Order: sequence, then C-alpha cells, then structure tokens
Amino acid sequence: MGIKVEFCVSSNGFMLGRLLGLSRGSSVRAEKVVPTGGTLMPFWWVSGNTETFTEEPRLNSRLIFEDTENQPKLYSFEWNHMQDELVQALVLSDAIVLDVEGNHERWSFRVLFEEHKDISTFYSHCTDKDVGIEVKKMGRPSSLSERSLATMTATQARTLVDAYEAGYFDIPRKTSIVELSERYGVSDQAVSERIRRATAQLVKSSLAVEEEHLQQNIDG
Repeated sequence: MGIKVEFCVSSNGFMLGRLLGLSRGSSVRAEKVVPTGGTLMPFWWVSGNTETFTEEPRLNSRLIFEDTENQPKLYSFEWNHMQDELVQALVLSDAIVLDVEGNHERWSFRVLFEEHKDISTFYSHCTDKDVGIEVKKMGRPSSLSERSLATMTATQARTLVDAYEAGYFDIPRKTSIVELSERYGVSDQAVSERIRRATAQLVKSSLAVEEEHLQQNIDG
C-alpha cells in the first residue's frame, strides 16, 4: 500500500537550501504535491526576508502572488535540481514528494515510496553521496490523498497529476490525450491506460475509506 517517510536534512545538504540562503526567522513551504518526475516543486510560499535569494544567479525566482507585507508570498523557483544528490535519490527511487518545508537550519520532507526496496534505493544513494538525512517517522499513509497515491505506481500518479494540472479533466478540456502523450514521448494508448488505472485506484481508495468510516459508525 506504499510507505510514507518523513525525514530532515540540513539546509547545506539540499541545493535549494544553499541557493535560498534563508535568514533566521524566514521559511518556505512547497505549495502543493508535485511528483519528482516533472518540474520539481515549482511553487513555494515564502515567509520573512526574500533579499537573500532574489539576486542569486543560479536561481530563477519569480514573485507570483503577494497579499500584504506580513503574509507569505508565493514564488516560483527554477533551478538545476538534477544536480542535487538528494533530488537524484528521490527520482531514482520513484518517490512522490508530499510536502517540503525549510528554514535557515533544516528542511523537512514527507515522501511516499511504493515499496521497501525503493526506500533502500533512496537511502543507498544518499549514503553513497554523503547526503546526511535524518529519518523522523516511517509508516503507512494516513490521509485519503496519501492512501490514493500509495495504491498507484509512481508513473500513474505522475500522469494523473500532470493531466489534472494541464486541464484534462476541465469542462471543456484544455488538453488532450494526444498532447499528454507527446509530453511523455509514449503512445496515447499508454497515457490513456495510466489515467484510467490511476482513476480506478483513486475511486477504489475513496470507497474503501467511506466503507471504513461507515463501519466505525456502526460499531460505535
């Protein structure tokens, strides 16, 4: 059913942490779930001082949304994430990043792995490349979204999220199976099957949770 792992790494141990150079009292948090196979975590809420990274030449930062001076600001970050050993470990293990937040000292990750062997792949790469991770918690997914993702393969989850973000499920649709297949470089039939299987797992997980809640109410 998948394994959820929560771990930390020092700010110097993560390339984005080094690029941002957050000052004391400042923090960032990924805006939403983004699989590691695509553009890695492009949107971030930033609280505190932003002057530490706006002039960083290796980071393309763009202000997306700003409400008031004391509220977090939404930024998009583009950086060469595949040069980072931690990111490489996540990609090699087909991990799905659920949540990331960081400050001037450390970064915390919540990540979903399909199988225990994927965790071994991730940990081995981190060890070989001297990436100092500290595992805080490991267990089964708890929320409905985590359970749903855990029943899919990483490829199915990635395709489903990409299709949603591209507007495939909008009315009218903003993209097509053909356009999605061109993005992945596979046949439209392969993309269609991924979406159908991922959607089936999503419905199955939702019904299982509803049945579990119903049973709890009956037992209670």
